[in-house]
Amino acid sequence: MNGQILVLPIIGNGKCNISLENFKLTGILQMTQTLKNGSIFLGVQDLSWKFTTSRIHIQFDNLFNGNKALGNHMNIFLNENWQELFDEMQSAFEQALSSAFIGIIQKFFNQVPLKQIFND
Repeated sequence: MNGQILVLPIIGNGKCNISLENFKLTGILQMTQTLKNGSIFLGVQDLSWKFTTSRIHIQFDNLFNGNKALGNHMNIFLNENWQELFDEMQSAFEQALSSAFIGIIQKFFNQVPLKQIFND
């Protein structure tokens, strides 16, 4: 990574571990129906996610070109200020998650007719 988190510059190249406690994800999927070859299929019109968590634990490895002292202080700072970080990044993460999953979900619904998903 090479950027800024909250107000601090951050640079690094390595592994990271981000753990969320009491993570709850709610998705809202808006769909349309289309008739194809005599069967009804669903089409994704919109997908949005909202998530909450009670705590985030962050560990970035190899920050600041391997400077362990600076890297450790940055990890401490991020963990002490996790709520502010979460508030700043939540919307962008939810949008990215929605964009990533729309194609996967649509591919499924393109191949499976509605009557095979829900029995009347």
